[in-house]
Amino acid sequence: MEVGVSKFYFSVQENEQLPLNYSHEYQIVFIEPSDGTHVFELQLGTPFSNPSTTEVAADAKFLKVRDHALNLLFETPFTAGRWHNFAVQVDWKNLTLQVFYSVGAAELVAVTSVAPNPTAATGSAGQGDFHAALLKVINTLL
Repeated sequence: MEVGVSKFYFSVQENEQLPLNYSHEYQIVFIEPSDGTHVFELQLGTPFSNPSTTEVAADAKFLKVRDHALNLLFETPFTAGRWHNFAVQVDWKNLTLQVFYSVGAAELVAVTSVAPNPTAATGSAGQGDFHAALLKVINTLL
């Protein structure tokens, strides 16, 4: 799974009966090596890395695919009642990422070109667990 080029597929939809608190950060899908970083991640909400404010970030209601250095690769509004489909292609040797996206039953299309991911570690140090979860990071100032 972590040799050559891998493509990770996942879909998310908001549960309108259990609304999210967008003042919190949600890390929804990520590959986590043993050092706790993320090769890539799907993020939503107000980043925990900005604890100096209690304001909801302007882009909190956007699904964001970020690289290892937390650079934004792609974002799209998280609209209720719709499936948001993603694929993230990881080239483990060349340390690159490419994002594919669609809504509903539409076919995935490339929404980014192949982008460098140079801060990710190479070899086994850069490999880890693929998580499809809802990691909620709470700002304690709230």
